[in-house]
Formats: sequence, C-alpha cells, structure tokens
Amino acid sequence: MGIGYGLISSVATELIPKINIVLDFFGKFLYLTSGVIFPVANLPEPYRSWILINPLLHGVEGARGYFSPYYHPVPGLELSYLYLCAIIIIFFGLALHRRFEQAMKTK
Repeated sequence: MGIGYGLISSVATELIPKINIVLDFFGKFLYLTSGVIFPVANLPEPYRSWILINPLLHGVEGARGYFSPYYHPVPGLELSYLYLCAIIIIFFGLALHRRFEQAMKTK
C-alpha cells in the first residue's frame, strides 16, 4: 500500500503543485481510521462497518491478531481485501508513471 501511495503521490505532486494539501488530508484520514490509535472493537456497529472500508485497518487488525493469541480481531476482517487493494493501488501508480513519464521528464 505504501509503494502504491508513493507512486501515485509522486506523479500527482509533479503534475499538480498544490495537491500536497489534499494528499496530507487523505494520509491523515487513512491513519486515523486505520485503528492504530484506538482498537476498532470498541466502536459501535454502525461506525465499525463504515471504518472497515479502510484496507489499512485490515492489515493493522490482522497484525494484532497474529501477534497476540489473546487479541480477537473484529468480525469482517479480510486480509485478501488488503492484498487486493494493495495490488490495485500499485498497478494504478505504475500506470500513472508510465502514462505521464514524458511530462515528468520535461518538467
């Protein structure tokens, strides 16, 4: 996920100078909803289903579940969702680099 996000943000910042504001906001939003600061099991159900859209949450909860045998991950945890999102984001980032290769070289 980090490689894909880095690829996409490198193309975006090269082509659109003021996009850093949006990327910073998006990165902070992903961080806050990834379950790093608070465990997602403490959230009530309507909010938990919405926050499960974040693929980073699946990685954090999966790591907690595999690290500690006493930790019970939230229902609905799918590591395949994390892998699929990572592959899609990496592919999209590589496609953007390939598409805007000449535009980034001439700047």
